[in-house]
Amino acid sequence: MSGLSGERIRWSASQLNLEDLYEKLVGDCLLAAGFMSFLGPYPNDYRIEIYQELSDYVRDAKVDRDPDFKFAGFMASDAQVREWQLKELPTDDFSTQNAVLITKAVKWCTNIDPQNQANNWLKKKCGKSLHVIDFKNKTYGTQLERACTKGQACLLEDMGEELDPTLCNIVAKNYITIGKKRKVMIGDREIDWHPKF
Repeated sequence: MSGLSGERIRWSASQLNLEDLYEKLVGDCLLAAGFMSFLGPYPNDYRIEIYQELSDYVRDAKVDRDPDFKFAGFMASDAQVREWQLKELPTDDFSTQNAVLITKAVKWCTNIDPQNQANNWLKKKCGKSLHVIDFKNKTYGTQLERACTKGQACLLEDMGEELDPTLCNIVAKNYITIGKKRKVMIGDREIDWHPKF
């Protein structure tokens, strides 16, 4: 048993660290939820500014939080981030935050991606299971219906500034539940909605 004395010291230190993290968990969850809900659409400068206001608000409310809180570090493991970077995700904080938003958000993500960095990363991350639909192709509606029915992950390219009105029900996730099946209206057609879409 004396051989385990070194482990006892390490376990005691780990316990203290976990207790500290547990005490700060509520504040960290508030910051992560605020970031996830509100900061996604903004460029990096605005994110930093708004995040600082959010952090100050949590502090003023006397909710304990990690003073060194990092959104991406809280929402994704180091191993996961390294895996993303191996698939060509840029290593800056902004790109890592965007990757967390893409993979963890409930809502669909829109990326303004002039250098195709997010596009290339998504294609490598998802591999052959990703269905790429180009809005310049006239059959994009049929392709989207097929992907929705089969439950395929989709990457819609070259959308432009305005969304095609036929996609509004998909974007808003306006399901129609009939028995155990979910359906969605695309234009004037009612199609099956696969839960993995």
